[in-house]
Amino acid sequence: MMSNANTDLSRRMVLKSAAASAGALVLGFSLPGAGRAALNRSSVTLGAWLSVEADGRVRIAQPQSEMGQGIWTSMAQLIAEELEVDWEQVEIYSPTASAAFKHPIYGFQTTAESFSIRAFWEPARQVGAKAREMLKAAAGEAWGADPATLTARKGKVVNPANGQTLAYSELVERAAQLDEPAQVLLKDPSEWRVIGKSIKRADTRLKIDGSAVYGIDVRIDGMLTAVPLFAPSFTGKVKAVDDSAALAVKGVTDVVALDDVVYVVAEGYWPARKGVEALRVDWDTGDGGAYSTAQAFETFRRAVADGKGVSVESSGDSAAAFETAAKTVDLSLEVPYLAHATMEPMNATAHFTPDLLTVWAPTQAQGLMGFVAQAAGLPPEKVVCHTTFLGCGLGRRFELDLPIHAALVSKAVSRPVRVLWGREEDMRRDFYRPGSVARLQGALDADGNVSGFRVHVAGSSILARSVPNLAKGDVDHTNVEGLADGASPAGLPYARQYDMGGNVDAVFSMCNTPIPVGFWRSVGHSANGWMMETFVNRLAAAGGTDPVDLRLRLMKSDRNRAVLKTLVEKSGWGTARPGWYQGVAVHESFSSIVGHVIEISKDADSRFRIERITTVADIGVVVNPDNVRAQMESAIVTGLSAAIFGEITVEDGVVAQENFPDYRMLELAQMPPVEVTIIANGDPIGGVGEAAMPATAPALTHALERAMGIEIHSLPISKHGLTLA
Repeated sequence: MMSNANTDLSRRMVLKSAAASAGALVLGFSLPGAGRAALNRSSVTLGAWLSVEADGRVRIAQPQSEMGQGIWTSMAQLIAEELEVDWEQVEIYSPTASAAFKHPIYGFQTTAESFSIRAFWEPARQVGAKAREMLKAAAGEAWGADPATLTARKGKVVNPANGQTLAYSELVERAAQLDEPAQVLLKDPSEWRVIGKSIKRADTRLKIDGSAVYGIDVRIDGMLTAVPLFAPSFTGKVKAVDDSAALAVKGVTDVVALDDVVYVVAEGYWPARKGVEALRVDWDTGDGGAYSTAQAFETFRRAVADGKGVSVESSGDSAAAFETAAKTVDLSLEVPYLAHATMEPMNATAHFTPDLLTVWAPTQAQGLMGFVAQAAGLPPEKVVCHTTFLGCGLGRRFELDLPIHAALVSKAVSRPVRVLWGREEDMRRDFYRPGSVARLQGALDADGNVSGFRVHVAGSSILARSVPNLAKGDVDHTNVEGLADGASPAGLPYARQYDMGGNVDAVFSMCNTPIPVGFWRSVGHSANGWMMETFVNRLAAAGGTDPVDLRLRLMKSDRNRAVLKTLVEKSGWGTARPGWYQGVAVHESFSSIVGHVIEISKDADSRFRIERITTVADIGVVVNPDNVRAQMESAIVTGLSAAIFGEITVEDGVVAQENFPDYRMLELAQMPPVEVTIIANGDPIGGVGEAAMPATAPALTHALERAMGIEIHSLPISKHGLTLA
């Protein structure tokens, strides 16, 4: 964490500077640490800036990364609701990274784990409410009236006693001189006019007319472009470089060797790419030069077979439950490594000077740019980060490798540099969704009730690499979330939505390999949702129980049951039309509960077509219904692509997949209609961007197993002789 992440901005300083800036009221806020467990246990300052301009515009700084999930709009809705302004008055922009914007859960500015609305739900509304009350107080001073008797509506303060009105633009100079109220009353949900409405997304017009700036669009005077040539293995290092032919390419200006990569720097992308083709590098491939995913999975399988690992949950007496069981289910499941394959190629731009490092990046980790400065030899406070739009994030853009490379290359050539990877570099130098192996065992009594549960998971740890202090004791909660009950070292809970009879043993074996792993959409839930839901379907089959009925018996909460019951009703579960087959799955993650019924048809050649998907989501509170539906559909597309096609394999240290022909995605014509039903029952507020992912794969494989009369024990589906029509 960069050192200036704990530097609070002075409220009075901000207000005084605001009073001197063309009559604008600029408001920030400072609150104690969030009520939930936070990574930084000390007090935190939340930043969400609001300026009311003298010309009537309301400018809202949106510090969360907009990567297609609609957060630009949803976060601004929270502020606009409490401020009482028309949406047409609102302008939204991305501010430079600042400690004032640090995330109330994580303690630094970041966009991760579907936490934006959950974390800023109250603080963002307080920004709008405080500004509203300061404007009312300013009007009270002007009129000699008690501010408590005044109301605010549509960008104006109104005195109900005599009908007088003053526009916010007429009050900003006076309001800027007032103290920020210590406490404000937030609006009751019955009064909401903006929250809960499908307001048009604020970034749509920019993306339609081409004015939206993604990282790849950044242009700086004097900027060069750098294209990489990586070592042939993950553990490879540069031994020697022959750059003579590369430097002879017209437009190439420099060749910069880093630890495991050599960059060709040129006046544009294509000269740099031609320079890379001419480059000759002698590599030391390191310990991972002969490594393969086959070796990784053999390690995972052996760990599970040996039964040795760290206990992450233990309750009751599972041994007794299995000894007295009428039936048992013993299931081994495997999921592959997955690439992010973001739509926008990986990139970052940096300009290094001895006094300041400026970064322009499509990043999810603005608050960690101090590490980038340190890598370039500057103190953490000597970095400025401008966040662009992200052409997908999916967890990949939380990593700092691109900004660090850009900073180092810029330092080497003394010019602004845009680092730009092709799809091949992106695919072969990703931080992949971990592959894993799990053994799940269930005990059933004579009545078909679950009396015991055992699960052993083996795989690589994301946290051991990226946040080591959260992987203490050889446990990474992201590897077991959704399969076990517990809490991370930071106090953040993870849970299994099913009661397995009170006799549970969950074990994890951390098996780190040379293959780099990282956060991927829905993180561990992406694998564990498929494993848990597939296992429940096997339990139902073994006990002769309908899979819906068994879930209703096992689910711990009425929230989960309500989602499943609504899903049954909306999908017509059990009444599929002739030739269609239904599969069901429900999973709880990111404080949301999402279930799918997927319906497929088949032909005689083991080809199948996805005909319809019915989705029900309980997300607690809905800020923008259209945006929620879009994110449900988006996660379903990601989930289907991964379940059917997704797999990264490594041979002799090299990733076999290098572009979309061999890392396929769902095609438009293959995407079925999706009907989304949203349940909003209040707290807890759930995340939206990832929560529909985990139940997608198990609902699909359940339908396929019922249609084809097979059992699927590993993903992707395409490995099992099944073809999507």
